[in-house]
Amino acid sequence: MRRHLLPILLLLPALAWAATPGDNGFHWTGRLDPEKLVTVRSISGSIEVTGVDGEQIDITASKSGPHADHMQVQVIPSDEGILVCETYRYQGDSSDTCGHGGSHSHSHGSTPQVAYTIRLPRNLRLAAGTVNGSVSARALGRYAEVSSVNGSVEIATAKWAKATSVNGSIRAQFGETRWDTLKLSTVNGGIHVALPGDANTDVHFSSVNGHLDSDFPITTQGRMGRHSFEGKIGSGGRDLELSTVNGSVELQKATM
Repeated sequence: MRRHLLPILLLLPALAWAATPGDNGFHWTGRLDPEKLVTVRSISGSIEVTGVDGEQIDITASKSGPHADHMQVQVIPSDEGILVCETYRYQGDSSDTCGHGGSHSHSHGSTPQVAYTIRLPRNLRLAAGTVNGSVSARALGRYAEVSSVNGSVEIATAKWAKATSVNGSIRAQFGETRWDTLKLSTVNGGIHVALPGDANTDVHFSSVNGHLDSDFPITTQGRMGRHSFEGKIGSGGRDLELSTVNGSVELQKATM
């Protein structure tokens, strides 16, 4: 019997992982090839990611609130990497689609929350987003995308990252400026961006009730005003779009 099982086992993906679900918690560890993508998709709750050395991914999820026992955290493999998300199951009503629990908040009371704590190898990419909650991703080593609808967003990476919010501030620190076009935007909140001292980028700034402060000399070009203008840092050449409605923008020289 064992001789028949061995060829089948050899065909499984080289993803060493282990999951330990609990009543109100979830723990998962695993590995991915370098440059793969870890996607975290949540409805309600915070996401905290810390970049680490080595190859081991460590994910902890803590559930709380009404109907938390009806929510299940899943880690789903794909060609790109893995998807971390929640599914919801109620009596006579279920959603097997990750990250789509909004209808349950109306029909069953408040949506339960899940707080993610993730240790992410620096050779992996990240895409993390939640609807209600903050997102914090620090000490990363690759490109990232972070977002929240109702919450603040914080990102620090040795590369660069796209960051968006609707009702929340954005704080970003980048080690490189090799993007073609990069956008940081929010509606109600300020934007703070720290760039390398030798940054070269074309800045496109807009705000309805705010202004821009910069540690970098900016050569203005095109439209210019207190609430919107276009300018160049260094030799320019790469587009950086900074947009907020109710908030100001600060450009700072990074210290890392």
